[in-house]
Amino acid sequence: MIRGPLAHRAFRTFLLARVISVAGSAMAPIALAFAVIDRHAEPSALALVLAATITPQAILSLIGGVSADRLPRRTILATGNCAAGAAQATVAVLLFTDKASLPWLTALAATSGAASAFTLPAMQGIVPQLVPPEDLQQANALIRLPVNAFKVGGPVLVGILITVASPEWALAWDAATFFISAALFSRLRVARVPKKQARFRQDLAEGWKEVRQRPWLWGFVLHGSVVVMAWMAGFQLLGPIAAAGSYGGGPAWGVVQGAFAAGLVVGSLGALRWQPSRPLLVCIAASFPMALPALAMAGQAPIWLVVAAALVTGVSMDLSIIAWSTFVQRRLPAELLGRVSSYMTFGELIAVPFGYLIAGQLATVIGHQIVLYGASATIVVATLVLMAFPAVRRADRPVAVQTCAPT
Repeated sequence: MIRGPLAHRAFRTFLLARVISVAGSAMAPIALAFAVIDRHAEPSALALVLAATITPQAILSLIGGVSADRLPRRTILATGNCAAGAAQATVAVLLFTDKASLPWLTALAATSGAASAFTLPAMQGIVPQLVPPEDLQQANALIRLPVNAFKVGGPVLVGILITVASPEWALAWDAATFFISAALFSRLRVARVPKKQARFRQDLAEGWKEVRQRPWLWGFVLHGSVVVMAWMAGFQLLGPIAAAGSYGGGPAWGVVQGAFAAGLVVGSLGALRWQPSRPLLVCIAASFPMALPALAMAGQAPIWLVVAAALVTGVSMDLSIIAWSTFVQRRLPAELLGRVSSYMTFGELIAVPFGYLIAGQLATVIGHQIVLYGASATIVVATLVLMAFPAVRRADRPVAVQTCAPT
């Protein structure tokens, strides 16, 4: 007899859709990065494309959060995956035909980012509709476990694919997986979230009120704004550039990304068994290892040390993500999760485009190694500040809230 989250058919369908989607998404960021590097060698070009992905996601996240609490979440997930699939398919075609100019790549990256602004809050909000409260921790871990497992081999495979073929094949595959996932999301059958009729502005204000009255929540979001910016600039932007300059390019960076994903898998496995008594402190302390990969690459450490740093970071990050998701889902009503998660997304991502652009320009002028040292130091300092925040130290255990009955 199947027990836990997998006993629910809707959760199994949702999990399958996520696994298929990440089978392409695990390859796409590396493929896109090296497609841009091959055509536009300066770090600022890659920074522009990455910033274009994040900017609309941050700007539209609040609208996406309200939509996730107003509209059927399965419809949002299906539509958003279709939009992202169309954008990636267009990128692949442009690369195949050698017409992928920087403006085109930037515009299509923005389209994918806009789709994420709607799908991410819907994804966060729908989980309590799929399983009962007592299964939330395992559900969040199970969602991330196979997803992270695909990320282990994906970067290594795309590194080989870039060497023997071209990045566009990986992007074409990513587009196909988005479309398949959209079809599966459209088949989800979940209970409706009870919802009062209110204006858009009232919905938005209600979500902000929930964030504002919880110091531990807005404190963590402010911390995330700084740490995520430094992490994305150091790892996602300057990592491929450091790999191209010091470690042999795509294959080496694929191994580093694979090690990071392997750490995510270990973290997911750990979260299946371990539920921390102080989840907020665990989430914050887990930010310290995020400084390690940038520090290792800044010092041009041997590749095995960069791989080890990425592995440790993956373990800590996934434990943090699962503990945080479960904490929020248990503390907040289901009908508010979309809006509150959108404020978290907005707070964490709004600084990232600026981080990309500033880091890209600085790396061009003073070199990427100095910028990597700066990113590492920023993560450590921001985490120490939040660790001293009294509201976090006093944080209680999460309590169960009423959720919709799963099907």
